[in-house]
Amino acid sequence: MAGVTDTKPRAIIALDLLRFASALLVVAFHYGAAFARAPSGSSAIMLRGLPLSDAAAPFTWFGWIGVELFFVISGFVIALSAEGASAGAFLRRRALRLLPAAWICATATLLVMSVATPGPMLLRRWADSMIFAPGIVQIDPSYWTLGIELCFYLLIATGLGRAGLSEAIERRAVLLGAWSTAFWLFALLADWAATPLMDLRSAQLMLLPHGCFFALGVLAWAMISRQRTPGRITLFGLFLATALVEIAGRTVERTHALRIVESPLVPILVFCAGLAVVLGSLRLQPWLARRVDARTATTLGLMTYPLYLLHQEIGAAIVAASMRLGAPFPAAAMIALTAMLGAAWWVARRGEPAVRRWLAAAIDGAVALSRSRGPGRDNRPSASPPAG
Repeated sequence: MAGVTDTKPRAIIALDLLRFASALLVVAFHYGAAFARAPSGSSAIMLRGLPLSDAAAPFTWFGWIGVELFFVISGFVIALSAEGASAGAFLRRRALRLLPAAWICATATLLVMSVATPGPMLLRRWADSMIFAPGIVQIDPSYWTLGIELCFYLLIATGLGRAGLSEAIERRAVLLGAWSTAFWLFALLADWAATPLMDLRSAQLMLLPHGCFFALGVLAWAMISRQRTPGRITLFGLFLATALVEIAGRTVERTHALRIVESPLVPILVFCAGLAVVLGSLRLQPWLARRVDARTATTLGLMTYPLYLLHQEIGAAIVAASMRLGAPFPAAAMIALTAMLGAAWWVARRGEPAVRRWLAAAIDGAVALSRSRGPGRDNRPSASPPAG
């Protein structure tokens, strides 16, 4: 593997494309299967009484696997970006990456829901979403993953110290993977008694069901950037087996909710294909660079996050409004998808950068002020940490 990662690429095209494909999988799951068979609370209210078709369900029911792929990509990217960073610089980058789009999307969802399904709790849910309250019902069901991501970031940040070492990041990932493996081993030994805990918020925030996916991403980066040792390969295999158990358990839960009978084979195959892309992402870089415009790939990657946050409740509102104006369900779903892609592009290219600049200035100003007032310091502001 020597020479593959002599320098870290600024943008990994394969990961940007995989991110976007994973988001489309989640959108397809909701629009093609969940809206017709198992909509969330607010979506159920908006779509009630409409002739929704579930004809696409056999081809989209497994789209939830995009979330598991998000977690793997997150582990990979965090291991890459946290290496050599202090805890403060790492957390600054994560804040600038997560907060601006979430604030914009939560506010947009609040505005739409205030018209579509007004209620006394909307403002509270918006406020909870704005501060990333991890254990609270938020403005859109898709926000459930953000608290999990936040807990993972905090776990990694505790090991960075003044300059993050790859070994410390990997050690935490291995412990996290072992923690998750123990949880799923208990599930198997207890005849799947732990499966209902998948959706228990406290278990999710302790990274019990999903820690194996983050660990896979971190180990994938370790094997690519350093060496494929027997120990790393063994741990990767163990955490992959754990991930497949989680996917099997999630399949049981999803198919029950959708009232269909399916095996976990399809989501497992899709997940393994995505994992292969992660493992081969740097080797694919030269080939993809000749065939895919890097700026387009970057834009698609940036669109993933707002598309994920916007598509569910606002999408249901657009589907409902379109159908009540006479559009058949397939056309209404395409209208919603087109609108969400356009909104995601605007957030990624226009709205988020503007909010990020303001937030970066606010963070850096607060840090500089704090340092200038610290004991033993003069009044000159310290240099700002590097941009993420």
